[in-house]
Amino acid sequence: MIRMNQDMLRIWDWCLSNKLLINPEKTKFLVFGSRQMTAKVNDFRLSLLGNEREPVTVARDIGVMLDANF
Repeated sequence: MIRMNQDMLRIWDWCLSNKLLINPEKTKFLVFGSRQMTAKVNDFRLSLLGNEREPVTVARDIGVMLDANF
């Protein structure tokens, strides 16, 4: 989990360098895998600029609904 939080900071830095903004309040993360695999990540959280994010099972991006189990 520490490495993923570090990766989130790298993504944030890259976005700032390229004049892109990330809204931490609207940022979600989705864990893809089988039901058995995703059930193991219930207590998994990421932090982005002090905003703790929990995994979601469904997210929408550019009008496309993404499901954790595809």
